Amino acid sequence: MVVIGAVGDIHAPVNTREFISSLPYVNIDLFLFAGDSVEPGCTDAFEPVLKSVRERYGARVYACFGNNEYGGDRTLLRKKFPEVRWLDDESSVAEVDGRRVYIYGSQGVLHRPTGWQLRNLGNIESVYKARKKAICTYFEEVAQEPGLKLLLTHYATTRHTLYGEGESYMDQLGCDFFDLFSSGCVHLSLHGHAHLSKRTYASVGKANVYNVAFPATRKVTVIEL
Repeated sequence: MVVIGAVGDIHAPVNTREFISSLPYVNIDLFLFAGDSVEPGCTDAFEPVLKSVRERYGARVYACFGNNEYGGDRTLLRKKFPEVRWLDDESSVAEVDGRRVYIYGSQGVLHRPTGWQLRNLGNIESVYKARKKAICTYFEEVAQEPGLKLLLTHYATTRHTLYGEGESYMDQLGCDFFDLFSSGCVHLSLHGHAHLSKRTYASVGKANVYNVAFPATRKVTVIEL
């Protein structure tokens, strides 16, 4: 059995104290951060967050970046916390008790870019198109490999875990990966970003999808597989 702990949107130092208090006393093999771990310019604030996880579990730690972690902050997080496997449109393979876990980490994709993104990131629609293709291609390539296939993103991967958010802006919270999930290439999808969600789990196709945003769950999401 593989036990995964996951959380997103700690926005340290904003939720640091409550996050640390919420850490469950269970065995966790892999701990994953689903982006927006820190506020912009606050990379040092990740230190007590990571320290608490390492001391409690001794687990291997993986993380993707969120939309609040951009530019130099990503470089600094990699430099200051090299023990974390930071995945920025990248993959990694972990092994737990002889079982392989294929992890692909990405900020993710928006169905409709935000106004700020359209004004400031001129090619953002092309970036999202290429990013979605890269995600799908990776899981298609490893589909026949034995092991667990896990997609870690900041943005949501289905509308089913966005219930409670405003209908008018759901397209700016994520992008539907229904075709990929229906193919059976992905077993588990973990995302954050949706702070107001009232439905943090959904079965989509053959994948289990969890919104692990701390403002929505107020806890670490623990998944046994």
